[in-house]
Amino acid sequence: MKIGMVFPAVEYGGQEKNLIKLSNELHKKKYEIEILTYGNKKFSTAIICPDIKRVNLKSSKIKYNLLNLLISLIFKGMLGIYLKSLIEISKLLISNEYAILICFQSGGLVSLLKKITKSKTKIIIRESTSPIHMAKIQKSSFIYSINIQIKKLFYQITDVIVTNSTGTKNEINELINEDKAILIENICDFSDTNIIKSKNFHSIFKTKSIKLISVGRLNKTKRIDILLKAVKEVLNIHTVDLILIGDGPERSNLSKLSKELNISNNIHFIGFSNQAYNWINNSDIYLSSSIIEGSPNSIIESVCLGTPVIAADCFHGPKEILDNGKIGLLVPINNIKEMTSNIILLIENKILREKYSKLSIEKKSLYSKERISQIYIREINKLNETI
Repeated sequence: MKIGMVFPAVEYGGQEKNLIKLSNELHKKKYEIEILTYGNKKFSTAIICPDIKRVNLKSSKIKYNLLNLLISLIFKGMLGIYLKSLIEISKLLISNEYAILICFQSGGLVSLLKKITKSKTKIIIRESTSPIHMAKIQKSSFIYSINIQIKKLFYQITDVIVTNSTGTKNEINELINEDKAILIENICDFSDTNIIKSKNFHSIFKTKSIKLISVGRLNKTKRIDILLKAVKEVLNIHTVDLILIGDGPERSNLSKLSKELNISNNIHFIGFSNQAYNWINNSDIYLSSSIIEGSPNSIIESVCLGTPVIAADCFHGPKEILDNGKIGLLVPINNIKEMTSNIILLIENKILREKYSKLSIEKKSLYSKERISQIYIREINKLNETI
């Protein structure tokens, strides 16, 4: 069976990592896998099996150049890439090139295009964050309403919706009033990875301070400013360093804030790293202050590596990953005081840190590539019966 993995705007992070790991595992199970991207941008977070073909969705036809130029002028960023990709995707749908397309990006648009082309290709879309709470970030209630209606339409015309948290699954099923969304967790597997636990991994770890770490794109929804302000308070009692892995539009503002708080010597902006797991593995406590998340890979990796976690209790993933606070600490979102007190609690309570570390490692089998790929195969086989 030929399966296409749709990922037009190649972007490093959790989606990319899950796409590659799932593609590799399905390939091992003898499925014919191809990855569809706009352009040939290299993958950053994991290594794709060399036998897996990449399909370029960037049209080479001269007659489409004007249309692509028009799209680029009107639509910026990822949406523009999605729309330009639809030209080639429409051809693939019309020809029924693939039995199934698994969409890690632009799933709604692909489902709509399937409807228009009357293709027999089955569509699985992956929804990694709460659609309702993502829409609520919009300042305008009108825009919020439009976004929800568009999402609802896309969900209704797709074949299967994969979510990585129970909360998001329930939210979508309630929105469309049917059980179309299913739960499939993210893959977290280190079997082919060189895991390092050593002070020599980086000079930062050679000092005696407590190492706090957070991984992710530096944007406003991550609320890294809360971590900086919490660290400011913690430094009155304990010597700590905060390691920030990732980059994004808020980096300059966060760097400026760290200087204003007079803590810049204790804040380390590392940028993107394809060894985030080793940074986590060598740190003492993982921190997440996001106001919205799906099922963040960085928290899952911390759990699988046994690094204790303190996370803002946002919709929906962190609470589920941490078993409602049984294997890590949950704090209210946007709460500097609670984040501060819980950091101090974990620093001063070694027994609690060890408890969370032991309990969390016991949960790692939930995210194994074998388990996750089998769930996908189950859904693929169900769809194949209807083709």
